[in-house]
Amino acid sequence: MFKKICLTIACTLTLAACDMTKVVWAPDAKRAAIIGSDGLRITDDKGTLSKPVMDQVAKIAWWPDSKQCLVLRSIPAKDWTEIEPILSPDEAKQVRESSEKLFLEISNFKGTQDELNKKLENDETIEKNLKAEAVAYLDFTHKKELAEKIPDWNNLPKAQSYIQVLEKYNAAQDKLSEPVLIRKTMNEIENIGVSPAGNKVSFVENIGTGALYVAAADGSNGHIISGDCNKYPCWSRDGKFIYFIESDGPTKGFRSATISSANVNAAQPDKSRRAEAAVSFDASDVVQVNASGDIIFSNRKVNFPSVDAPMNLELFIKRKDKDDLEMLTNGDLQKLDVQSFSVSPNGSKIALCSKSGATHILTVENKKVQTVLSQDNAAGVKFTPNWRSENQLCLAVKSKRPGARNDDAELALINIDDKSIKILSADWPISCTNDFLVEKSKN
Repeated sequence: MFKKICLTIACTLTLAACDMTKVVWAPDAKRAAIIGSDGLRITDDKGTLSKPVMDQVAKIAWWPDSKQCLVLRSIPAKDWTEIEPILSPDEAKQVRESSEKLFLEISNFKGTQDELNKKLENDETIEKNLKAEAVAYLDFTHKKELAEKIPDWNNLPKAQSYIQVLEKYNAAQDKLSEPVLIRKTMNEIENIGVSPAGNKVSFVENIGTGALYVAAADGSNGHIISGDCNKYPCWSRDGKFIYFIESDGPTKGFRSATISSANVNAAQPDKSRRAEAAVSFDASDVVQVNASGDIIFSNRKVNFPSVDAPMNLELFIKRKDKDDLEMLTNGDLQKLDVQSFSVSPNGSKIALCSKSGATHILTVENKKVQTVLSQDNAAGVKFTPNWRSENQLCLAVKSKRPGARNDDAELALINIDDKSIKILSADWPISCTNDFLVEKSKN
């Protein structure tokens, strides 16, 4: 059971930490944050790369002034002594009590090792979202006894707990300074954002469901807007509202939901919400709001009353001051095998990225799709294509360096009008591109 716990949680955390957004351009388009293999770096539009300025960075978001940034670091916890102070008193008590109960069961078990493993595989003593913390507690408190009872205990790949640290930094001259702590938690933070007004920050924390928090720019007055929402909410362009998809209830299978907006400047933002559209719920669905106030989002096309019918992902738009939803795609996402999308600065175009890394542009006005980077020139999905300007997209293209493998990539800017490509990472060190643009196992 412990081996199963360790491996399962380790894989889950690794996948969750593999955020597709590795390149984030500042609003002034002069710099981009690069979450490379050796830490956070900064590049300009010519590809001049800074030295690593911070390690263990999972996510970054820029302030509208392009001089400050919000940084999420995921730091491995050394042991239980680092974990316990960050848990709430109730969570710490729960881990201690459930872990001690499980330890007692192990200590008193009289069967064979295989029988013990079989018994523990189905054990539900420990809450699913606290298993990594429970392993840390048991390893710290009962390591010797467990090694005697479970011979390979000390050699098992232990589930690693990570401390999520969210901070605001000044980011002048490619240096991060003057950190302001926003949030420290053992729960995974799945998305971070900064209001275009610069006075609020947001983040989605996994507490079993996605909890949307909004706080002041210094981390004060933090509160939950939604306790069960999608991972990818979005700010309105004026920073007054935040948009999110909220589940209507804890039902199994198909879940109905509502796209909602909340006025963050209201006395009680969580009670200021406005229902924008009825949709189905999937935590991975994305909401974007363009400069006109139109809501663009991914969702499943469902034909009622049959909820067992295939629910294919499509893109929809709800135009401002209109009640009807309009479908922007009609099977296009399935045909293109789309993995991600992003909306251009003024909302007139949508970049669609396929599994192969091929990139397509959907024009909102006429719903036409054109391919700007073919599969032959792509190198798989390295990160979600990121808009630098309305007509320039940052993406991964197939590397043409001598000896490059088929799925090795370079970071590039592509002009979507003439499809000209400018390589940014031509002379970047392998320490940065390992596992970011080039698969580490191939180096």
